[in-house]
Formats: sequence, C-alpha cells, structure tokens
Amino acid sequence: MERRFLKELDRINVELIKMGGFCEEGLRHVEKILFDDELDEIPELKSIEKKVDRLETEIENSCQRLILLEQPVAQDLRQIYGTIKIINDLERISDQTLSIGFLASGVEGLLPEFKQLFNQIRDMVTLSIDGYTKASEQLAQKTITKDQQVNELFAIIKEKLAQSIPDNLESALNQLMIAKYMEGIGDHAKNVANVTLQQLINPTV
Repeated sequence: MERRFLKELDRINVELIKMGGFCEEGLRHVEKILFDDELDEIPELKSIEKKVDRLETEIENSCQRLILLEQPVAQDLRQIYGTIKIINDLERISDQTLSIGFLASGVEGLLPEFKQLFNQIRDMVTLSIDGYTKASEQLAQKTITKDQQVNELFAIIKEKLAQSIPDNLESALNQLMIAKYMEGIGDHAKNVANVTLQQLINPTV
C-alpha cells in the first residue's frame, strides 16, 4: 500500500510541474500579445487556460482520493494539502494571464514600466516553480524578495495612470486592470514559494 501511495504522489507531482509549465507558456504568449501586438496568440492562450483548468481538477481529485483511501500520516498529508494550495495558485496565475491577453487589445500608449513589471512577475513564476521542483529554499526566498519590487512598480504605474485618466479613460482603466492582474500573478507566485518553504523548513508540522 505504501509503495502504491508513493507512486501516486510522484505522479501527482509530475502533473503539478506540467501545470506550472503551462503557466510559464501562457506568460510567453501574453508577452507577445501585450508588447508586440500579436493578437493572434489569444486562441493559444485560451487553449493553455483550458489545459490548466483540467489539470487542476484532475490533481485535486487525485489528492482527495489519496486522503480518503490511503489515510496518509501527518507529513504526507501536509504535502498533499500543500499540493492543493499550489495548484489553486497556478490556476489563478493562468486565469489572470488570460485576462491580461483579453485586455491588451484595448490599450494605447502602454507605460514603459509595464515591461519591468512583467519581467518581474515572469521571473517570480519561474522561480517559484523551480523552487518547488528542486526543493530549493534559496529559490523560494528569491521569489518572495522580488514581490517587493512588484509592489513598488505597481504603485508607480497606478500614480502615472491616475494622472493620464482624463486624456484616455478607457486605455488608462485597461492598463490599471492589467497592472492589477500582474500584481496578482506575483502574489500567487509568492504563495507557491511560501508553501515550498513551509514544506522544507517544517515538513512534519
């Protein structure tokens, strides 16, 4: 029974990593949409979101079956609950990435700070996934440290947009929503890193 349980945990872990890979792929597509006006990337972005949603459902169902049928010990239970938290955050990252793609078509005169903000949140997502995959406390901590830079850039963008609203209301509001979604992606990446840290520092709690 224990061998079967560990094999299922490994399978779930592989699926989680695949889900993270789709999130990174989605960000690559939205980068082209937002900064290169390649709106033909949107259908691919939608397809990725559907894959992420399906994986979230499959992984969560697998975790629930393990809890009900195998009655895992505390440490294994902690890992399973951590997995559920991570996939929920990955799904939100994918969802917000798609929302950015939809909003991009209504944006004119994108502020230059958006490129900096995007680079930060893209790095956070990659670092958080790598930190989990490699069980790296250093990568998880680096993810969390970057969140402060994201918050600072978000504040700068909000201030600049507030000054430009009278000139182009629709574009300013779209940019504000895009910035908010980017900040949200950073928050979810930080959540993934925090789960990784909890499992590394206090695996038996």
